[in-house]
Amino acid sequence: MFVSEQVIKSYEIKGHKIELILEPEVFSPSEHGIQFANYISVHPGERVLDMGTGTGLLGIIAAKEGARNVDVSDPSYDAVALAEKNAFLNNVFVKGYTGKYFCTPHKTYDYIIANLPQEIIPPEYTEQIGELEKTISGGPKGNKHLLTFLNQAHMHMHANSRALIAVHSVSDYITTLNKIKSLYEPKLLDIISNPAKDFVQNNISYYMPLIKKGEIGLFHKEGVWQSTIFIYELRKKLRH
Repeated sequence: MFVSEQVIKSYEIKGHKIELILEPEVFSPSEHGIQFANYISVHPGERVLDMGTGTGLLGIIAAKEGARNVDVSDPSYDAVALAEKNAFLNNVFVKGYTGKYFCTPHKTYDYIIANLPQEIIPPEYTEQIGELEKTISGGPKGNKHLLTFLNQAHMHMHANSRALIAVHSVSDYITTLNKIKSLYEPKLLDIISNPAKDFVQNNISYYMPLIKKGEIGLFHKEGVWQSTIFIYELRKKLRH
């Protein structure tokens, strides 16, 4: 979701009251993102990366939970600036970096949080939001960014590192799950089904051919189209 003007909104997550400045240029936390935040599990003193930070919410929670150093990254300069500003508002410190994927100077992290865009965006919605489309699009199959992350993340993890990710069924999630299995030791934390985002509901005819071909997973229940989110904690495979 995007706001039309700057506002401040409060969130209650994991016992922490978080105040966020929301700005029109940065995607605001969705219901899916807020649910994802509840699975953050930081050990005190860890070095953490929040990739694709947006408003900074996940990095702020990591800092509140006891992380020693929190880096946040995003391709959008506006997002990185907002994340740092929101961290200050919540009395924690994060260091922001503008760029794609592992653009930070640190080689490895103890804990990586990556709630990356996994949406296939219909042309009608792209016309409505213009340049903002690139901040939420996961590419033609929805999993472009997550697959790139999976191909790179294990190189930035040591033997005890963990990565927290979400796999959305409004994407080519079967390919994503197979990639996870090939590169990582995955631990499935939860499976969540929720109403799909409004732009999916409003453009369901665009998605129907993809549903029928089994390329994405949406189902109709209680009068709305719903998607599934798989929450995983990943560890790198230790090859001998």
